Amino acid sequence: MENLALWFQMVLAGLFLSTAVAKWQDMTLHIAIVQDYRIVPKSWSRFFGRAETVVELALAVLLLLGLFRSVALLGAVLLLALYTVAITVNLFRGRTEVSCGCGGAAGTHRLSWWLVLRNAVLMAMAAWASGHVGVLGDLQALFGQASWGEVYGFGFWVIAAMGWLAVLLLALGNELQAIRSKTHELMAKQ
Repeated sequence: MENLALWFQMVLAGLFLSTAVAKWQDMTLHIAIVQDYRIVPKSWSRFFGRAETVVELALAVLLLLGLFRSVALLGAVLLLALYTVAITVNLFRGRTEVSCGCGGAAGTHRLSWWLVLRNAVLMAMAAWASGHVGVLGDLQALFGQASWGEVYGFGFWVIAAMGWLAVLLLALGNELQAIRSKTHELMAKQ
């Protein structure tokens, strides 16, 4: 159970890190997407866009380092729930043309029920993992009674690598899907 919880933790850390970096690199676009959701008042969009990106980055760092893991995983649930509510509100409004604003390994998609399902799975992963954290990958355990080998032994690195590989495969899948969509668009124009 601890191994699976760590894998979930690493997947979520990789997703949050990649999306936060993508948003930060083009904050103007991200703020425009926040405005396009029409959830927060336009005057709050700049603050909200920056704040949620900082929260996403902070959660990624906490999950990567293994600090306050249960709290960080529950924070991930709350952040994903916020995103899911915003997506759902727009879907009920019939606004499927809006970009999800995810970026990074999560890709950039139009709003759909698929995104709601994806976020529900990620929330379930984070919620489950928050109740199954152990010593493996827990930086705070080093300050307690755990040894370096118990916390960051070979098993940790294998599971962490598998989590990051999953994130890379997700990113690759999203890129291939984008290429496929562009190819269909170009062929339809001919």
